[in-house]
Amino acid sequence: MKIPNFRILIACRVLYSALLIVVFLIFSKATATAQASILDSLRNEWTDKKVTTEDLKALMDLSKTTSEKNLEAAFDLANYGQQLSVSLRDKSWGAQFSQEKGSLLKMLGKYDAATIETDKAIDYYEKSKDTKNWAKSSNQKAFIFNDKGNFSESTKMYMEVLNVCKAAGDEIGVADAYINLTNTSFYLERHDESVKYGEKAIAIYKANNNQEGLVRAYDETAMSLLDGGKYDKALNYVNQALSIINELNPAPIRIGGLNNSKGNVLKYMERYEEALAAYQISYDVVDKLNHQGGMSATCGNIADVYMRMGKYEEALPYKQRAIDIMEKYEWFANYNENLGHLSTIYKEIGDYKNALIYHEKLLAFRDSTFTKDKEAIAQELTTKYETQEKVEQIAQNEREQLFLYAILGMVLLGSILLAWAYYQQQKSNKILSELNQQKEFLIKEVHHRVKNNLQVISSLLNFQSRTIKDKGIKTALLDSQSRVHSMSLIHQKLYSGQHLAAVEMKSYLGNLTESLIDAYADEDVVTVDLDMEDFELDVDYAIPLGLIANELVTNSLKHAFPNGAKGAIKVQLQQQQDNLIFKVADNGIGKTTNLSPSKNDGFGEDLIEMLTLQLKGELEQSSDNGIQTQFRFPYKKTA
Repeated sequence: MKIPNFRILIACRVLYSALLIVVFLIFSKATATAQASILDSLRNEWTDKKVTTEDLKALMDLSKTTSEKNLEAAFDLANYGQQLSVSLRDKSWGAQFSQEKGSLLKMLGKYDAATIETDKAIDYYEKSKDTKNWAKSSNQKAFIFNDKGNFSESTKMYMEVLNVCKAAGDEIGVADAYINLTNTSFYLERHDESVKYGEKAIAIYKANNNQEGLVRAYDETAMSLLDGGKYDKALNYVNQALSIINELNPAPIRIGGLNNSKGNVLKYMERYEEALAAYQISYDVVDKLNHQGGMSATCGNIADVYMRMGKYEEALPYKQRAIDIMEKYEWFANYNENLGHLSTIYKEIGDYKNALIYHEKLLAFRDSTFTKDKEAIAQELTTKYETQEKVEQIAQNEREQLFLYAILGMVLLGSILLAWAYYQQQKSNKILSELNQQKEFLIKEVHHRVKNNLQVISSLLNFQSRTIKDKGIKTALLDSQSRVHSMSLIHQKLYSGQHLAAVEMKSYLGNLTESLIDAYADEDVVTVDLDMEDFELDVDYAIPLGLIANELVTNSLKHAFPNGAKGAIKVQLQQQQDNLIFKVADNGIGKTTNLSPSKNDGFGEDLIEMLTLQLKGELEQSSDNGIQTQFRFPYKKTA
């Protein structure tokens, strides 16, 4: 099980004033229970003193040093520094203290407050065009998204940082972005891609002799190597990281994090006693710091080792504590996996009642995720409908379009979450054999409910379009309705078919194209030819391919046959070895520009580009007696 790395804490800088020396003497004598007296003493010392930026710098150093022993005390010092920055009207130091507070709050598991403080820093650095600090704060916010399990947002933000750093020629910033993408790709189970990012980061850090960065790159890449069974190389990377960090006078949290990673590798190598010894070092560090995220991950890992050893009684308290922390701080990156493990532990010790409770809790968590998404969509739709009559100005019309894009984004995210939840369930060990039939019923019910909700959204969009006079907004509404309908058909096929993970594409594309002709053309004028055999496709390919087909066929119906001209559209789908070939062609009037990743002529083309990249595909388009668009996706059909 991969856990988030602990934050890198910077070593104390050179002391800047005699006053700072006094503060450090006070700090060195204080105990963990008397940390508040440091701040009180400092306030008393500075009551009549004119605080300068040099003092703020000293206070930041003290906060960072204190964070190695007590996160709450470090936060109080950073908060005091921010207050002084406000009194001095020093926005630069105010942003630095906001960033530091966000980092500390994140380690304390207070994600909402951490996001607020980090956003303050991001806003300042963006306005002041400070690219390096903007990248640092943005990475910190993305890290919060990662811990919360929101990998879509974290990946988007990491990619934005990567592009900005490349444009600025910031090699270390590029390497930092690569290593962050390594971590996120691991969680998304794209392990080959994760290793590729990690190796790129290692090369850049080595070229720039950046030892701090190299430590993290070795650590993250080692975790990604585990999925490919490259345990010896992974252990070598972790040991190299430990060797480097021991020469850098590191904060204890760094040693704890690396030993946690070493435990992960040793666990996979079935060297369980050594793994437990490494995890114990990590446990002692996070327990002393009250690092809740680290404690949750370490306890979960210790329980995993005991489970592998068949010692379920020993595993139980650690796994229970891990889940309690996750629920308290809403840290859900590995929540599903841990719920499944706890259910298995209870089953193995003969407590079938609790085994069933936690299995049902796992199902309820997944269902609640979808429920929240659907409730959010419904609430935004209701709000928009009630205020539609007041929308008259151009700015309000622009918000309408953004609102529609938000709906589509949430629907797409809901579908992805649904597919993800389904595959996670398929991977889960069947805890109680009598629940098999109930599981199948629940999955079909989820597909049914999602389909019904998508149809409701489609109807609301259709109804709303009738009240809008602006032609551009009306067209955007109808196009969004068409996209929602294409996804609704997928879920209809899933719950009504024999297979819960695959869609019969010929039938699906036939239904989709029929509905598009009804909406945009006359079947006596434009015909659609489906040139394909019966073909079942995994749902995570069927959804993006359905959206691509929707965009291309809609575009042909709207633009290829002007003034009622007759024509034909041909849709092909076939597998060639380990590739999937998808083609849409019409014999219409054609066009002079090609669809390519460098062109952003509209939302439809942007959506096609995004979906093609998502499937790691290649796009070709030609205009000869109409438009022919062909996609090639890597796809190995499973038995």
